[in-house]
Amino acid sequence: MTLPVTIPAGKSIPVTIQFTPSSSGTDPAKVGFISNAEGSPTVAQVTGTGIAQGSSSVSLSWDGNGSAVGYNVFRSNSKAGPFEAINTALDASTSYTDSTVVAGTTYYYATTAVNAKGTNPPTRISRKW
Repeated sequence: MTLPVTIPAGKSIPVTIQFTPSSSGTDPAKVGFISNAEGSPTVAQVTGTGIAQGSSSVSLSWDGNGSAVGYNVFRSNSKAGPFEAINTALDASTSYTDSTVVAGTTYYYATTAVNAKGTNPPTRISRKW
């Protein structure tokens, strides 16, 4: 809708009001309409209910490296990187759940195996979600 708008006598137009809650719960507000009609301005009470966003996660799994004592897990928003470590300690298993993702965002993942000497064999597995 482009304002100002003319509404013919006896007619109506739909008005959409966007509610962007910052937390869960009910939040009241007032909306004002100004016109050249008698009784202007008109104020309407509205109420919106915010619902907490559901959490999203990505479950990763990969084939293990026989000499690995653990794995580092990396994530990037770009296929070419840079990749940043997302696990805080070596992960001894060949699976990881990334619970810090945002729904609708594309992520690229890589893992590196760490052997008993603390070095990374040249094994790298990439996944795209």
